[in-house]
Amino acid sequence: MSQRPEPTSADRAASGGPVARILARMQAWSRSLAVGRDVLGEYRDRIMLPIASAAVVLLVPFALVDFLVGQALMGLLALAVVLPLGLDTVALWRHRRPPVPYGWMLLPVGAAIAAALLQHGVHGAMWCYPAILFCYFVLPGWQATAGALGLLALTTGLVWHVLGVATMGRFAVTAGLSIVILHVILGVVGELQRKLFEQATTDPLTGALNRRQLVATLADAIEMARRSERPVSLVAFDLDHFKRINDRHGHAAGDEVLQRVVALVRERARRLDRLFRMGGEEFALLLPNTGVADAMRVAEVLRLRIAEAGWLGPGEVTISAGVAQLHRKHGVDSWLKAADDALYRAKADGRNCIRVASRGRPAPTVAGDAGEAGETGDGGEAVEFLQTRPSDLAPLSPSDWMTLRDAP
Repeated sequence: MSQRPEPTSADRAASGGPVARILARMQAWSRSLAVGRDVLGEYRDRIMLPIASAAVVLLVPFALVDFLVGQALMGLLALAVVLPLGLDTVALWRHRRPPVPYGWMLLPVGAAIAAALLQHGVHGAMWCYPAILFCYFVLPGWQATAGALGLLALTTGLVWHVLGVATMGRFAVTAGLSIVILHVILGVVGELQRKLFEQATTDPLTGALNRRQLVATLADAIEMARRSERPVSLVAFDLDHFKRINDRHGHAAGDEVLQRVVALVRERARRLDRLFRMGGEEFALLLPNTGVADAMRVAEVLRLRIAEAGWLGPGEVTISAGVAQLHRKHGVDSWLKAADDALYRAKADGRNCIRVASRGRPAPTVAGDAGEAGETGDGGEAVEFLQTRPSDLAPLSPSDWMTLRDAP
């Protein structure tokens, strides 16, 4: 029962036609070079503060010298670069929003580079290199690339006009190589960010989100549900007698069962649903825009699919599940506890069944479809649904019924 590994982009490229191979290579190249990705976005203001401060300190003397030697235009252009940098520096020091968007600063920067190149020749072209660095460290995604290429094109054209073809070629190669190196560095940084994020938020064995993410996501779900007044449910489930599976078939087989369960849940889940591994063989499935009856149906579909999969033999792998719809007075802990209590009740009732968190007097139950008043568990026992009132639980809107899964 070995699990086939996921095909890589190289495998898909090899199996496809020429167009597929070209697209796959372009995608890999774009990913490795961080083309269009805002890798440093989270740290932009922290980066901008020292850069802007240093630029102001270093450029003011140049402006003063230009005025003293009678080059008023150069001095004014230097001040046009220093002024927005200074305004943003003061705002960042005060922990306020910078008044001048970083991208607009490229206009005086480009004008100053052009004037310096026309006035001082090759020495003026040198200012293009820190300007390119400025683009990649303080501008997001495609703006950085567009700004850097724009500066490169402008300066290369002026170098050709002032210094000739030979110097232009050398400048274009060195500046272009600088852009490629920056893309490679940011691509590596972006890949490390992605890996660190995955390690911090996902379970390494199954790829499901981890318990740390569960708490944060449930808090967000509660806030969204209170704002939108739409239902949201939580399904807590775990594998029955998982220790026996490990003892009989080995830990490698147990790990593979966990991976297969996660894969099966993802096949049935919508894009907005979230699956978490809470620890060991216990999982939680968050179902936004889903009332208790619909969540019950989802849980029953998963229970049947897992029980019928026969991965280790008939009846070897089953799950027990507890369903809890968010109540207006629920917090993260109390909502989790409601789902856990329903799960433990399912295990106490013989396992391989589903129970629903109840509050107050339970509603009447009938055996049959989960979308009606009740659902039958193992052994034909009726499962009670939560007694709801409009003031207690958000109602199920007609559009939510369009997202129901069909039981097999």
